[in-house]
Amino acid sequence: MKTPRHPQTQSQKEKRDKRESDLATAIGRVCIRWGRLEHELCWFIEALAPLKEGDISRAVTNEMDIRAKIQTIKALAYIRKPSDEWLNKMLILLDYIDNDLRVRRNRFVHDGWYHHAHGLFRVTNRSKLLKPQAFQLILKTEERSLARVSDVIKLNKELDSLVFIMFAFWYDYTHPQYVRPLPARLWHQFLRRAKPGAHPTYVNSMRQHPPLAPRQKQS
Repeated sequence: MKTPRHPQTQSQKEKRDKRESDLATAIGRVCIRWGRLEHELCWFIEALAPLKEGDISRAVTNEMDIRAKIQTIKALAYIRKPSDEWLNKMLILLDYIDNDLRVRRNRFVHDGWYHHAHGLFRVTNRSKLLKPQAFQLILKTEERSLARVSDVIKLNKELDSLVFIMFAFWYDYTHPQYVRPLPARLWHQFLRRAKPGAHPTYVNSMRQHPPLAPRQKQS
C-alpha cells in the first residue's frame, strides 16, 4: 500500500508551480536554440559541399541526425579548409557541440524531471552493467541526480553564443570579400569552456580570427 501524500500548503504549491513554469520555459528555449543550431549545421554542409540552395540541399540534409551532420562537416571542412587555423577552430566547435552540448541537451530534454522537498531532481533511464568489485557485475537501469533550472538557463546562454559563432564562421566562408572578424572576447569565452585545461598561451593564440584567404570557385 502506497504511503498517502501529505497535502501541500498554498505556499508550497505556488513555489512548485513557479519552479515548474520556469523549467518549462527554460527547456522550451533550449529546443528553440537547438533547432537554430541544427539549421546552421545544414547551411554549413550546403556551403562546403557545395549544394544548390533549396530542395537539393534539404534533400541531402533533412534526414541526417545531428551527429551525422557534424561528421559530414568535419570531413568537408578538411577538404575545403581555407587555412589550417580555420580548420582547427571548426573542429573545436564541432567537438564541443557533439561531446558536451549535445549530451547536456539530451539529458535536459529527455530525462524525467520531478520535485522533491527542496527543489528538482532528474531521472535518467539507462541500462549499464557495472563492476564495482572484482568478478561481480551489477545492473543499473536508473540514475537520479539533483537538478536546477539555472543549469538549463546556462545551457541556453551557451547555445546563444554558439549559434552566433557558427553563423560568423559560415558568413566568413561564404562571403570572403567582407572582413568581419569574430569578436575576440566571445571566442575567448567559448575556448575557456571548450578547452578548460589548455595552457593560456594556447588560448591567447586562438583568440583572433584572421581574414580568410580568397578561395577559387569550386567546379
